[in-house]
Amino acid sequence: MRFLVVALLVATAGCTTLTGSEEPETVTPAAVPTDDPADAPAQVVVPGVYADGEIDVSWLVDAHREALANQSFVWRATRNWSGQVGNVSSQFGTFQEITFEEGTRYVRDTNQDLNERGEPIYIRYSEYANGSDRYTRSIRYLSGEVEYNRINVSDSTARLMQRITAPVALYLSADSVRSEPVRIDGESHYRIDVRSAPDTVNTGISNYSVTAFVTPDGIVRNLSVVFTRSNGDAAETIRSQFQFEKIGNVTVDEPSWVADARANLTAG
Repeated sequence: MRFLVVALLVATAGCTTLTGSEEPETVTPAAVPTDDPADAPAQVVVPGVYADGEIDVSWLVDAHREALANQSFVWRATRNWSGQVGNVSSQFGTFQEITFEEGTRYVRDTNQDLNERGEPIYIRYSEYANGSDRYTRSIRYLSGEVEYNRINVSDSTARLMQRITAPVALYLSADSVRSEPVRIDGESHYRIDVRSAPDTVNTGISNYSVTAFVTPDGIVRNLSVVFTRSNGDAAETIRSQFQFEKIGNVTVDEPSWVADARANLTAG
């Protein structure tokens, strides 16, 4: 007879949210007997995550993508760097937000857009699709020059979904994880913790910590990452968060900058 450890969790009203900093109140774990033989396959707690700590991140990413199919949502990512080289300290932050109604109706906004070499080319990049046209606004990194563009819209579901699934694949590609059931706003989730940096993250990493809250069907509702990267006398701490602020019943409103885009493109 094998014993599974189950954490009994109580979410008090108003204090446990996906975006808040407080975590579910935890009651002492209890050993629950099962009739599974010792050599039985490990239980799957959410797609790609096993009760014994094994994780198949490709399965989790696929489930994450499939569970979001035909769903509208608001997703937001933030990254904050704080570092020191010798006696000089600095800090920097970026954001990206995607409001997605469907593949031809969405808004994406970010304050840093990179080229293929990972170099910043825009200090603000915004795009808006209304079902027929796709407008973009680009503010260049060095000159501050503002550029507008309009093209016929095409389905951008795959492109935008890649941005949403990439952090899951990068930060949860671990040899093993810890998992426990939690309830957030009355809904069942699993908390997934990683404490050792995977090969997908650069070398020179310490104090690595990743926490994800995953729904039973595989949606990674919230992913928080913090680690320190060192190189000689330089060290920086990177804090990232990727979260769904809303899933379902999302409609896209036209951003205010689109009126300027129309005026500029008509005048041009």
